Amino acid sequence: MNRVLGYVLSPSVWIGDRPINRDGAIESKDIADVAFSTLVAGIQIEVSQDGVFTFDFEDSPIAPPLVAGDPNAFPDISGAILNMVRRLTIVNAHLACLYTAFSLQPNITPSPYPYPNHKSVIAPADLLSFEMTSGEAGAEHLNPLPWFIRRIILTETDAQYFRNVVGLGGIRGQMEARTRIAIPLSILEDSFVRLGQLLVRPEAKLDTLTELYLRGCKACEEHNYSLSIIFLWTVIENLINRHWEAWTDKNGQPKKTKRGMHFPASHKIKTLADAGVFTQPLFAALSTVLDARNEWLHSMNEPPIDVVWVALHVAESLLDAEGVEVRVTVIASVQW
Repeated sequence: MNRVLGYVLSPSVWIGDRPINRDGAIESKDIADVAFSTLVAGIQIEVSQDGVFTFDFEDSPIAPPLVAGDPNAFPDISGAILNMVRRLTIVNAHLACLYTAFSLQPNITPSPYPYPNHKSVIAPADLLSFEMTSGEAGAEHLNPLPWFIRRIILTETDAQYFRNVVGLGGIRGQMEARTRIAIPLSILEDSFVRLGQLLVRPEAKLDTLTELYLRGCKACEEHNYSLSIIFLWTVIENLINRHWEAWTDKNGQPKKTKRGMHFPASHKIKTLADAGVFTQPLFAALSTVLDARNEWLHSMNEPPIDVVWVALHVAESLLDAEGVEVRVTVIASVQW
């Protein structure tokens, strides 16, 4: 059950070439069901020409689909939710990979009627989610939701059915079709290569850290700086701890205090900086972000935006050290 997860971007996009016929018009019959496909960690991924992304987890060992009628698959609904959240994390991590691949491509002409820049479309305006609803018998279950704008859609069938349910085959007008940004296939391929790199070591949970980084970017866009700093510090401290574990193992140093307590983050980053693991500029940046995070947690003092930018760059730098390059464009604007 619930084999396929998928999403569409809003505003809508074309994948690859625009399906323009000899008369200069765009018709539904000219749109390819599958413009791009690949296999990542056992996940069969297909993207239609009109921008429907589908992820089929049937053969994936990382987060296999729920098994109907198997009482041993998950003992309760919480287990099923955790399974779905795991797959949702992977799809959200791909959003970060897609934003990164797009933002690193120079000189892209989006469309004959270009937006001010690609950031107006390819940016963390939203993340994917799912909702719990009540079943016919009153039992809670994960229900298919026909949301069109970057909301997760759960189906029990295949990717083709998913595309039919979403119903994007019908063009909503020639002007809408012509003004869509077209994402080159090279960007799509780059994004899935990046996703594969995140999933090479499932135990490292690099996809989870990437999703948290993306959530920090989204919160920053929404000017929710306290939430952004919490998401970003979660990423940062996890990666600090990895450096700490590696350094203490290599040098035979105690990982915890004599009382068996974890050393505070301030002690770890100071020790790692003195040992040359962290540069002095990185140490200064980490200290700045840690102070802002503590000010929020202990005194409810909102972190300033410049510190949030520092946190974004620090998270990116530490993820780089893990072989994960993420560069999500953040648009900090206000509309009313």
